[in-house]
Formats: sequence, structure tokens, C-alpha cells
Amino acid sequence: DYDMDAPLTAIRRLMLESPYLELQSCFPPDPAPAWASIYSGQQPAQHGVLPQPIGDISDTVHNEEHISTVPEGAAFWDSASKAGKQVCVINPLNMYPSWLVNGVMLTLPTADDEGCGVSITSNGGITVEQFPSVFDVPAPASPRQLGQYCQSLRDITEQQTAIALELLRSAPWDL
Repeated sequence: DYDMDAPLTAIRRLMLESPYLELQSCFPPDPAPAWASIYSGQQPAQHGVLPQPIGDISDTVHNEEHISTVPEGAAFWDSASKAGKQVCVINPLNMYPSWLVNGVMLTLPTADDEGCGVSITSNGGITVEQFPSVFDVPAPASPRQLGQYCQSLRDITEQQTAIALELLRSAPWDL
């Protein structure tokens, strides 16, 4: 008995009852500085996250100690955490490694963090061993193995999703 019009009706009512806000990306409109701006509420000139240079990825210097794009304590979930809210932060883009919050923060490495694993800081509930990593899947040796490789990545992603959803259901999170 699902009413197909109900979700749109609710969204329309929310839109009509809410103030008009125009959302614009930061400048430069690159994912790393844009996400850092969303997380911190600051412009790139304030948080210092700039876009990656365009060019061959092999020209990029690999930093052995990866640093999150937003410093610990500067994201909106840190403000909520300091205010005593229970937060559950799952895989925010370009954030690695995780740091202590009032709740749980789970971050996954990016391709630049090769050799790094899942990073979890928590006041209970989940451990690194419970969360599978896509970096554990060996790259295909030949194009014929690409389908199997993609299926392995899909399986791990589905496992990660199931664990993340269970984590979300495990406590009455405020955020």
C-alpha cells in the first residue's frame, strides 16, 4: 500500500515551508576543497585544501603520512560531538584517518593511501577487523578477469554497506 505521491508531496511541502537557499560550490569547484568546505563551513582560503594538480598521477609525490583534508576538530560533526551529541560518521570523502568523536567515526583510505586500512575511532561498537577493505582484492592479471574483479569489489561494497547500516541502527545517534 505504498503511496507513490507521498514522498513528492512531503518534499514539496518541505520545500514550500523552508527558506530559499542557493547552494554554490566553493572556488575552485574541485571535490577536495568543496567537501572540506562542506565539512568545515569554511572557504578554501580558510581551510587550506586546494585541488590536486592536473597531470600524470605518477608525478604526484606520495606522502607517507596522509593527513585529512579537514583538521581534527574542524568538521561539523566535531562541533556536534563537543556539544554532547552522539555522532556516527561513516566514510566522509577525503577524510583519513579517523579521529576520536563522541560516537564513532569510520574512514576508508583513498587510492592515494595505498597500503592503509580502514580507520575507526569509537567509544565502542565496531572494530577494524569487522570491516572488509576493497584494497584486499587483488588486481586482475588479465582483461578476462575484469568481470570477476568487479564482482569482488561489488561484494565487498555490499558487505561494507550492510555493516554501515547495522552501525547506524545500533544506537540512537543524534547525527
